[in-house]
Amino acid sequence: MSMSGCRFKKTCDAHKDSFKNFPEHFVKLIENHYCNGNETKCARYIVGKQLGRDKIPPTLKPNDTQKAKKLIK
Repeated sequence: MSMSGCRFKKTCDAHKDSFKNFPEHFVKLIENHYCNGNETKCARYIVGKQLGRDKIPPTLKPNDTQKAKKLIK
């Protein structure tokens, strides 16, 4: 768990792709949970760390860790 937050936060497409139709307050909740200290629990972070940021599927949601585990195997 990082005190500064996720290293992919500034370039993450989750907001643009996965949550584009969600209310802003919901997006902020997700960001506060995953991007600001719990990034190791984020599926997008897991894939990015193991395979590289360019291998993160645009539709991968932060809570889809099962899909992330399949991608990195």
